[in-house]
Amino acid sequence: MARARSAGLATARRPRWSSATVEACDPLGGERESAVIGNIIGTIIFGAILGMLARLVLPGKQNISVVMTVLCGIIGAIVGYWLAAALNVRHTGGIDWIRDLISVIVAALAIVAYGAISGRKQTT
Repeated sequence: MARARSAGLATARRPRWSSATVEACDPLGGERESAVIGNIIGTIIFGAILGMLARLVLPGKQNISVVMTVLCGIIGAIVGYWLAAALNVRHTGGIDWIRDLISVIVAALAIVAYGAISGRKQTT
């Protein structure tokens, strides 16, 4: 009977969390917010670069604003990274040129799609 009672107490006990356990579960040491902000800023900068590259690739002049160029570049970066992951291109050594090329192509398609939807035509 004593054995059954001690077994029941052992299963009903909740684990105690020490600060070492919490730190082991949080590899960033509580700096998640700054990492998220860094990722957002990095995506905006990379989106701006991709949007400009996509506009350079397209023939003629596109009549869209700088803000839409950045937004199309961000869309190109996100969708391009997703496509590269779907094609198993994401685990390459060095610079991922294929992933970046896919992102530029998607950003260029996003710029063309925005021009078609908004009615703003390219000029040559």
